Amino acid sequence: SIGLPALTSCAGKRRKRRIVLYFTATGNSLYVARQLAEPEGELLSIPQMVKQNRYEFEADEIGIVYPIYGMPPNMVRNFIREARLKAEYKFAVLTYGARKCDAAEIWNDLSAKAGNAFDYIATLVMVDNWLPNFDMNEQGKMDKRIPENLRRIAGEISRRRHWLEPVSEEERQMHAGFMAFSGLDPEVGFLKRSERYFTVTDACIGCGACTSVCPTGAIIVEDRDGFRITEITGTIVRKQPLQVCSCCG
Repeated sequence: SIGLPALTSCAGKRRKRRIVLYFTATGNSLYVARQLAEPEGELLSIPQMVKQNRYEFEADEIGIVYPIYGMPPNMVRNFIREARLKAEYKFAVLTYGARKCDAAEIWNDLSAKAGNAFDYIATLVMVDNWLPNFDMNEQGKMDKRIPENLRRIAGEISRRRHWLEPVSEEERQMHAGFMAFSGLDPEVGFLKRSERYFTVTDACIGCGACTSVCPTGAIIVEDRDGFRITEITGTIVRKQPLQVCSCCG
């Protein structure tokens, strides 16, 4: 814990309540969300909320933590468009490993258009642990002052500071260059179909554990016509014959 002040008020008054919603890939945003949710807050996974079709939240304070992928992850973008966040104070912390560009402005515009304007938006540099692009040995040598910056942000949120992190023209141009190079649709961002990137091998025994952890409910495992069938977003990726017990059937 980073020692957030206890969210209490004068005797007899209701204790404040904080909800922190998060989206994480490599674990950085989950770590930050946990720190901001302690000691009295409720920590909720955005993918799990989407899976449960849960979009309405009410608390004294509501926060969102997610990683910057040049823009908000597609699921986070869709979530904020559907969500109804009722709170006296809303904050967002956006994590990144190398470049933040104009992420704070993008989230400010996107959330405001969705009717969920935020009072505080900050970015936080973290260890860049996306292994295909970065050397963790080199990352470990860098002093990104993560604990100090996280304590500062936590303190500002506890004081309910109203602030939008400034963005430079250079950062805006950097993002524009990234978008031109990547060819991404700015209204969609990164969107990958799971059946194109998820491979089922012969090691799969059809246990169905993947269905309980898939954040969007895209995986279905069911028995049909003598086979155990695994589907991802409607595409059959594995079909195994069922073995029937000769004694009990």
